Amino acid sequence: AMVGQQPAAAYEGLATVALRRDELAQAATFCTDVLRLDSRRSGCLLIRGDVKVLQGDVDGAANAYEAMLALAETPASQKAVAYNRLGRLAAEKGQVDRAAATYAKAHELDPQNWESVSNLGVLARRQGRYAEAVGLLEKAATLRPGDALVQAHLRESQEADALAKDRERQRRINDLVGELVQRYRRGDVPRPLAEAD
Repeated sequence: AMVGQQPAAAYEGLATVALRRDELAQAATFCTDVLRLDSRRSGCLLIRGDVKVLQGDVDGAANAYEAMLALAETPASQKAVAYNRLGRLAAEKGQVDRAAATYAKAHELDPQNWESVSNLGVLARRQGRYAEAVGLLEKAATLRPGDALVQAHLRESQEADALAKDRERQRRINDLVGELVQRYRRGDVPRPLAEAD
């Protein structure tokens, strides 16, 4: 094992670098060695989950994230990242309620976690809750100003909200017109004031 002569934290850092370079096998090897030395290294459990996602092993990723969450000494900010990633996995499986709950838990643990708020907004938009989506995405945009993806999701949600409001307004107008037509056909239309005298 390469780690035997160096602190686990240093190799956990190397695993992070390997992951960012898309060197998945190297990242996995570093993490395996680190976790052999210290099974409580939450960062490597997070990296292991990310590697599994990139390899298409969704269940393996979920297991790694859950293992990280089970560690008492895992910092809240790292737990928030794991919950956010579990939310994404749930959303991909169509488990909307689970996705929403895990995104909310991520935001509860780390209120500055813009990604979880953004994901909640996108989820709300997909469910047709446009006004809620706009509010969440505005909050995400405040937490992460200038993020192009958040801005794009926000614009899409604002447009969908405006369109939904226009449709609702048009539906009400159509209902009123339909009601007036029915009243006219029944002869139940008030006469103009000039005729009433």
